[in-house]
Amino acid sequence: MLVRSLSKNDRSIMEKIKMTENTDKGIVILTSEFKEGGPSTPEYKEYSERSIANMKAHGGVIKAQYMIEKNIGDGKTPSGVFVTQFPSKEKAIEAFTSDEYVSILPLRNVAFIEINILISKD
Repeated sequence: MLVRSLSKNDRSIMEKIKMTENTDKGIVILTSEFKEGGPSTPEYKEYSERSIANMKAHGGVIKAQYMIEKNIGDGKTPSGVFVTQFPSKEKAIEAFTSDEYVSILPLRNVAFIEINILISKD
């Protein structure tokens, strides 16, 4: 197997492809802070199942998820961080403003102190 280093031009082309891939996508970063005992409630289980189904119904895919151990910076420490990708920013907004998502907010409020739903610029 032949392995070679990428030339400066190859790296430039790859960066352009990466930028083109992401421009039309809707990347959403969710940060969440659980209430004490929140993850073990039946409301959390139902919220989780329905919010994932809603996300998928709008073309969303979970790209990464992390439970946070420690914050070495300033500010609040979220319990978890999720990165999701939608076909477009519009589809991402539709997912979190849909009737289905709005209907599960009472379930969400039982389990979480706070959830931030952030749409990236690119």
